[in-house]
Amino acid sequence: MFPARRSVVGACLQIGGHGRNPARAAGLRERYNRGMAMADMGGKKLLALVAVVAGLLFWVLGDEPLSDEERVREAIRQVAEGAEQADLRKTLEPVSTVYRDADGLNRDELKGYLFMEFRRRGPMHTMIGPIGVTFSEDGQTATASFTAVVGEGAEGVVGELLPQSGEAFQFEVQLQEEEEFWRITSHERADLAGERVPLPGE
Repeated sequence: MFPARRSVVGACLQIGGHGRNPARAAGLRERYNRGMAMADMGGKKLLALVAVVAGLLFWVLGDEPLSDEERVREAIRQVAEGAEQADLRKTLEPVSTVYRDADGLNRDELKGYLFMEFRRRGPMHTMIGPIGVTFSEDGQTATASFTAVVGEGAEGVVGELLPQSGEAFQFEVQLQEEEEFWRITSHERADLAGERVPLPGE
């Protein structure tokens, strides 16, 4: 393809340069310009086709959106990850502005409590068991139930944390859907002191 283009250009330059057969030179130039325009148009059509095919493949093969059940679990996991990193912003992000728990704390009071705990204890490593999720009849609220062991220690020991080295709790967490996100509105917990808490996967 490219040698042919060079031969046409060379012919045009040679003929034009020597002043021989101007009509033929003009014809060759017109054919060359027309060929370049067609090639450019063909390239644009090819790029458009590639973009359409890529879009279809992304739509067909792309990640499916998470179910409501899994998004509820993701909210719980984010709180646990935030606590493990002593990251106040990350911990509170899934918490609703209307939050009020069984201890009477609202979101701002919870923020103050966590701030003091992170300063006093540092990262709070959390090992969460399977998270069960149930929804209200209208699907607007959800309850997440799970057992968790919370303990202190050096970063990276989460997988090695044993029930005897931390506090074990049974959690009931209430959530509601807010602008396509599930946010925590309240929670209750029961101390499981003295009881063995099954490790995740047991």
